[in-house]
Amino acid sequence: MPRTASFDFEPGAIFAGKYRVERILASGGQGTIAVATHLRLHQPVALKVAHSSENLEPEAIERLFREARATFRLTSEHIARIFDVDVERGVPFIVMEYLEGRDLKALLAECGQLTCAEAVGLLVHAIDGIAEAHDAGIIHRDLKPSNLFVQQRPDGTPLLKVLDFGVSKANPAASRSDEVADLTAPLRMLGTPRYMAPEQACDARAASAASDIWALGLILQEMLTVSPVFRARNEVEELAQILTKSPTPVSLIRPDVPPEIERILLRCLQKDPEHRFADVRELAEQLAPFVPPWATIELARLRRSGRATHRADESNRGDSTPAPGVAARPVERSLGRIVRRSTLAAVGIVGLSTAAAVLFAPQLRAKQGEVVSDNEIRSPSADRNTPRPPLVQALVLPTRTEASRSESHALARASQSTASVHTSSLSTATPRPRNGQVPRTRRNAVRAKERGARGESVVAASQQPAAELTFDPLDSRK
Repeated sequence: MPRTASFDFEPGAIFAGKYRVERILASGGQGTIAVATHLRLHQPVALKVAHSSENLEPEAIERLFREARATFRLTSEHIARIFDVDVERGVPFIVMEYLEGRDLKALLAECGQLTCAEAVGLLVHAIDGIAEAHDAGIIHRDLKPSNLFVQQRPDGTPLLKVLDFGVSKANPAASRSDEVADLTAPLRMLGTPRYMAPEQACDARAASAASDIWALGLILQEMLTVSPVFRARNEVEELAQILTKSPTPVSLIRPDVPPEIERILLRCLQKDPEHRFADVRELAEQLAPFVPPWATIELARLRRSGRATHRADESNRGDSTPAPGVAARPVERSLGRIVRRSTLAAVGIVGLSTAAAVLFAPQLRAKQGEVVSDNEIRSPSADRNTPRPPLVQALVLPTRTEASRSESHALARASQSTASVHTSSLSTATPRPRNGQVPRTRRNAVRAKERGARGESVVAASQQPAAELTFDPLDSRK
């Protein structure tokens, strides 16, 4: 029967004054796990009790409490909840959520190889919980099948929960608390050697989120093959193979596994952490085509939380003052955007100016042709010799006023009575007005009358009929 420091830890015993021990689940060198009932709430809980504080190092006790603090902050349904932590008669203990089911190690021993959809779905459940831990700055460092517990939802679908953050590591760069980041002494090995990443096997303090990705890759391949990736006779050989040997491709053991999953596994198991996936969300996104319906909610949650985390990181980077050289690329990108926008604005202004010049310049020219200063006499020959585009000509001719048209008609009738010969020749040479436009010869007569009204010299014009004076043989060629 398991014993603690000063009392028997057996079924029926009252522990810490409010927990009645029901049965023992497991017992090992570090402590005992039992099912108990909370006397006030009448709810089953799981008790994790150390054997004796006398045989525990201070850092081991602190590690137990740190597991409670780290796990208590996490709210994912895929992480076993922590309800209480304390010391009873010198013995530290943790009160956890009671789970009905079996761990993944026992499930594989009973069921054998899982289908790709089942394996990917369970792994996405684990990733959903691990992603929240990583966001809180917590690295698990001991992911393995026995720390993944599988139970059944009310609708019959599986639900996986991550257990045992006892050897977790707080990342000071991402942690929201001021507690000790790591209680691991140099050259101290924590975790299970078979599932350790190469960097963690060399130094437990070097473990990072990439180390958990390595362990998740090993777990996925083990779910598909029911055999460890690295086989050895002892832990020393296992560590040697982890550091030096390439993992066995899953297709050699199970040929029906899709090549995409094999590629994902090989990337998870890269020796260099930089060559693995950037984070667990990227791993889940690569597995998305193989996710079963009962894990799509977790996949959607990972995508939403990933976008929220990205926006928070962008906001934090915008509010903080970067170190010299760190924000060089963002500054360059900002300057590049400013230059590109300024260039586009300049091009737009030039384009609008050109369009306005094409559309409104003919009207301005027409107005300039109507208004002649007192000291300037417009030359008809200049009008004939100056070529005009059809669009400009169409805009200029209709700008004559009604008064000018009436005067032109009066002068034409007068010229018919005084010089019939010239009038007949004009009627054949001068085109008939169309659409209210005045022929060029009549316009010349109007200009001559206007010059006479201003007192200009029109002697030559008074001795000859107006039509004859303004007649231009070039008009008959048009």
